Amino acid sequence: MNKSKSRQLNRKMKLKKPLWLFSLSLSTGVLLAFLFPKFSWHHLAWFALIPLFFALKNSPSYKFSFFLGFLSGFVFFSILLYWILIFGFLAWFALSSVEALFFALFALGATFFFRIKKLWSNFFLIPAWWVGVELLRSIGPWSFSWGVIGYSQVNNPFILPLASFIGVFGLSFLVTLINLFLIFLPELLKEKKKVKTLAPFLIGILLLLIIALNLINRPKGRECPLKVAILQGNIPQKDKFDPTKEEKVKEIYFNLTKKAKGAELIIWPETSFPTHLLEDKEGLSRVKNLAYKLKASLLIGSFYLERMDYFNSAFLINPRKKVFRYDKLHLVPFGEYVPFKPLFTWHKILASLKDLTPGKRSVLLPIKNKKLGVGICFESAETFSARHLTASGANLLVYITNDAWFKKTSAAYQHLEITAMRAVENKVYTLQSANTGISAVINPFGKILLETPLFKRDALKAKVYLNNKKTFYVKVGFLFPFLCLFLGLISLIYNSFKRLIL
Repeated sequence: MNKSKSRQLNRKMKLKKPLWLFSLSLSTGVLLAFLFPKFSWHHLAWFALIPLFFALKNSPSYKFSFFLGFLSGFVFFSILLYWILIFGFLAWFALSSVEALFFALFALGATFFFRIKKLWSNFFLIPAWWVGVELLRSIGPWSFSWGVIGYSQVNNPFILPLASFIGVFGLSFLVTLINLFLIFLPELLKEKKKVKTLAPFLIGILLLLIIALNLINRPKGRECPLKVAILQGNIPQKDKFDPTKEEKVKEIYFNLTKKAKGAELIIWPETSFPTHLLEDKEGLSRVKNLAYKLKASLLIGSFYLERMDYFNSAFLINPRKKVFRYDKLHLVPFGEYVPFKPLFTWHKILASLKDLTPGKRSVLLPIKNKKLGVGICFESAETFSARHLTASGANLLVYITNDAWFKKTSAAYQHLEITAMRAVENKVYTLQSANTGISAVINPFGKILLETPLFKRDALKAKVYLNNKKTFYVKVGFLFPFLCLFLGLISLIYNSFKRLIL
């Protein structure tokens, strides 16, 4: 009888352990979602990963760890990207699932490192592996860096300045490191010898914070002032490409442009010109005359057709009526083109979607004897593209976008925070012009100086300064996530090989 009860108790304990570990994994997913808009509880970042790490540390198998990671990632992304539901359940479920696979990949590597049971290996290799996996999902034609944990610190003035040294991925490393430190703290305090190993760690963190404070108090540059105006036409999505509304849309922007008199750079949002600018002779003539009359450069979003290629472009028309063009490099999968299109012949909308053509190279546009770096829509999430622009000589970053698709969800707020991170990494003024908002002026320290509300016709006027200096991140720091990925992979391969031999 006693043996029977003991067996029943053991079975219950075996059932409870997986449920307990799954609940820990789920709680990390929820906590991570709270880090971003509209919640923006960035302080949670410093312990949000602890439940997942604890679950992986006690995971009975790699297979189980894979599911723990996937669950945490799916919960996180399904909440963070709830606005994708606007495009249908299938799009939301598919994107959340794909992104969750990267969490599962991290969980496999982290479990492996936990089982090595080497304190310093765990301290640095697990955060390095986290950053490496974030990097993997942020590069390539299918890249999607929404939810990189470093973005959660864009409202943390104490930590954010470090981004000019180590970028958004460096902030992710720091956040992961602190979570891991808190996991191992009770274990460290048990043995006096191990307490000594805390000294270098704490000194390192202290030095980073001192650097951050120094950066916060550094005076702003005033090298070359530029008066700018950012236009927000607030055109409903259903009217943007309605042929019967083309003239009305043009007049809205022409009137806003005239009211921006005095500005040296006037910015229209993505695809704000309702016809093809270069093919619309009358419209182009009006734009050129406005630039000449106002003595301002006009940056206008419009489509561009060249033979069989169709581009999402930004045109700069200067006061001398010269036209310069940038074509969007990084297109949105399933939004601007359909990958492996023959596989989707069964889907009417995807099969009928006209693919855009990616631009061939990044282009710097001239402004006041300086250089302007332009990105379109989600290109603000491309940290390496922004870094390439400033490394090539861009003194100002401008992002034009159309977030009308996302209505009044948190998407526009998340987008703005990502854009603010680009300003800090590159230490340049960064401007965002959005059709329905949020348009904003962001200083080199990530502070939003001016912003528009959603779905309001408006125009922002400001004086910004064109910076010539390149940050440590632009020169060297951008290599940090690649180093993390390299260290993570080498450690996994080396320790796996070592186990096979022994």
